Amino acid sequence: MVLKVIKKHQGFSLLEILIATALGLWLLAIVMQNYLLGKNIYGKAEDLAVLSENIRFADFVLWQNITQAGFSGCKRLTELNVSNHLSSKLMEIKNIRGYSYRQAPKSLSSKVILGNDIIVISKVATEVWYLTVDIKKGTKSFDIDQKINSKRNRWLMISDCVNADLFEINKHHSKTIRFNTPLQHQYKKKNTEVRFFEEIAFFISNTGRKDNKNNPILGLYFSINGGNKSEIISNVSDMKVYYGIDLNNQGTIDKYYSAAEVSDIKLWDKVLSVVITLTFHSGYFSRQKSLYIKLRGRE
Repeated sequence: MVLKVIKKHQGFSLLEILIATALGLWLLAIVMQNYLLGKNIYGKAEDLAVLSENIRFADFVLWQNITQAGFSGCKRLTELNVSNHLSSKLMEIKNIRGYSYRQAPKSLSSKVILGNDIIVISKVATEVWYLTVDIKKGTKSFDIDQKINSKRNRWLMISDCVNADLFEINKHHSKTIRFNTPLQHQYKKKNTEVRFFEEIAFFISNTGRKDNKNNPILGLYFSINGGNKSEIISNVSDMKVYYGIDLNNQGTIDKYYSAAEVSDIKLWDKVLSVVITLTFHSGYFSRQKSLYIKLRGRE
């Protein structure tokens, strides 16, 4: 007779199961805590990177444009004898000027967030065309050497570095430019340039979007010649601008003024530089950054 030995198998006790479960939950809590901490650190690092990139981009765009304030190809705009045929749309030609929200013309105040400043520069574009023949005073059309695309801008300036006419294109066909008001100066083919004229305004406006808390997202915008606004970067909520003035004609800044103060003392032609303070936002962070921009040709 063969006897079979039956081994007794013993399972985990309830206490052991409870201890193992508790240890597992504790380890899972540590893993989750580390994951959330890492995610939080990564999110903050990403927010800081976005914030820094927005600051750099705003600095680049504003610097690139504002340093060119008054550029006309050879002299500054205010150094030319300009006949302004756009006086109904552009009352006066300044290299640079600014407004507080309360001072701004209706075409800008309707776009700008309350309490923010506006900075406006005037210049001609880098693209240039040349005359095919000399033209006389009183003409209402002329031919240029290449075709022109006036869909993005209909304001043109013709200049020989002494005199200039600023006008709006009525129509053009191929290389012929036509306009309604006669030119007030004659121009020689050899010394004359034709360029787009740009009055560019920078300001803070509503993007029309909302954040995850249902708050409106604001941004830095620009518009050209009073046209539609275009977004540069979002999450910029405030802009303050001060203008460095050379009061004594020594080529150095004597004092910084607000736009209202510069207008009161009528010294826009003595602006050497601007300081623009912007308030940026990105996730967890907000930062104020002051951008110092010196105008070219102002020593």
